[in-house]
Amino acid sequence: MVEETEAPRSAGPIDQPHPPPHLTYPLPLPLHLLHRKGAAVRLHCLFSRDPERGHFPIPSRPIPSHPRRRDRKKKVRGRCGVRRDEMAPVKLYGATLSWNVTRCVAALEEAGVEYELVPINFSTGEHKSPDHLARNPFGQVPALQDGDLYVFESRAICKYACRKNKPELLKEGDIKESAMVDVWLEVEAHQYTAALSPILFECLIHPMLGGATDQKVIDDNLVKIKNVLAVYEARLTKSKYLAGDFLSLADLNHASVTLCLAATPYASLFDAYPHVKAWWTDLLTRPSVQKVAALMKP
Repeated sequence: MVEETEAPRSAGPIDQPHPPPHLTYPLPLPLHLLHRKGAAVRLHCLFSRDPERGHFPIPSRPIPSHPRRRDRKKKVRGRCGVRRDEMAPVKLYGATLSWNVTRCVAALEEAGVEYELVPINFSTGEHKSPDHLARNPFGQVPALQDGDLYVFESRAICKYACRKNKPELLKEGDIKESAMVDVWLEVEAHQYTAALSPILFECLIHPMLGGATDQKVIDDNLVKIKNVLAVYEARLTKSKYLAGDFLSLADLNHASVTLCLAATPYASLFDAYPHVKAWWTDLLTRPSVQKVAALMKP
């Protein structure tokens, strides 16, 4: 579920790498998982307008993020999907159809963390089990376990992974650069995703659950996201990435929700913002973002 193919060259000297052929638009959508021929899928999920709770519905039988293996404890991915036959030092609990879970995947992959992705079965109430409530007392996903430490809330997980394994993604050694990373992390959460997630709910989630799409909600939030993208466009005329001329977690945190946009009728939204489109096209070339896209494929 990605955006469109290439960004047109603008007048400015911006870098516009081409995405790999397998990431040209449109990608297979995770929605296809819920419409397999002859499948009667019961949808059990927790939905909220809170961006930390929004996620795709989870079928009654959990969808494995890998070909099924009997010993899940050995299902370990290292940097950008390398798998090793050993116990994972880090476990990420959730489902690959959740944009909050895959937000964490992008950060873990970019930081080179070895981890195991452990599915949570919402249909059986596993998210409210004592074991999972010990990981996340709100009974939500994602949750991360690193030894005896449990971290929940997707953006906190992302920051923890970077701070421990690749602090340059937070620029914590430079007070000014780290401040800009923090600014754009906040913008992603409270401006970009806050405007985009209601559109995803109305276009994707509500129809899956048999509900009617509220076009007014879509229209209102299209105005909001276009205003946000205008700010992004101005920013990206001055630097290659949001916090500066360096990749940071602020950029990566946009990946999961933006990949979902291509499943909506508004997949061409970035066309009017050439620097934004070039920035997104560049992100699509990163193995960490490609991993997220692959996890969202049926």
